[in-house]
Amino acid sequence: MNNVKLTKEIIDGLAENAETSTIFTLSLYKHVYGAELWEKIASMNSFPSISKTTNEYIFTVVIAMDKRNKAVNFPGGVWMNNGFSSLDDTVKNWEVRPCEYTLK
Repeated sequence: MNNVKLTKEIIDGLAENAETSTIFTLSLYKHVYGAELWEKIASMNSFPSISKTTNEYIFTVVIAMDKRNKAVNFPGGVWMNNGFSSLDDTVKNWEVRPCEYTLK
């Protein structure tokens, strides 16, 4: 699977349409894999990869969302535990490298 574009505008648009950081995180996965394929995925074999710059921006968005909603004890925790990896420094800014997955 090819890398997927994930610009600030896309991130902000998904965040605006999400009520919670959990819904936002799921919308990011659906953006990367497509909603139809996402529904057929049973498990991820790792995490999709993004750059540190992209990850920091997403963290900023998620933390602000969590603080606004006051619904979580640890702002940014959902993204930290279930978001994309930023350990691969070969991924370009504002792109996502999808990981392998297993279908249902």
